[in-house]
Amino acid sequence: MTNNKLSKEDMKRVEQFLNTPVNQVERQPFKPMKLLLIITLVVVGFGLLSRLIAWLYVNSITS
Repeated sequence: MTNNKLSKEDMKRVEQFLNTPVNQVERQPFKPMKLLLIITLVVVGFGLLSRLIAWLYVNSITS
């Protein structure tokens, strides 16, 4: 016995929505190590950029 809270018409609309092409796109599996690598590269890149800006600013003041 199933406890459907939706009417048959609503279930039909839900099935139609889920069968649209937008909802049937095959996605690649999630790769947490790739995400960690990207985040690490972004953080290191911003750190290096901030050090470069600070170095340029200090050199412009002392010159």
